[in-house]
Amino acid sequence: MWKWIKARYSTLTIHGLRSTFRDWCGDVEGADIELAELALHHAIGNRVTRAYRRGKALERRRVLMERWAAFCEAPYQPNVIQLSSAEVA
Repeated sequence: MWKWIKARYSTLTIHGLRSTFRDWCGDVEGADIELAELALHHAIGNRVTRAYRRGKALERRRVLMERWAAFCEAPYQPNVIQLSSAEVA
């Protein structure tokens, strides 16, 4: 899959895609820090915390990834605010 993406969008990087996902998680409701980090397969907390946190939140991650897929597939809508010449001066 990555080869197909790289061939089509040569400027993309895995880090950039993961970073974009993490930024998006920070902007949407229901994507708390822990869930975002689990989705990225990052270690959360110290050794003791990880020893007691054995769940993977699979259902919550599935819902999050479906929302991410819908976001990625949606047409791009720039968030641009037009300023009048009086506001620029």
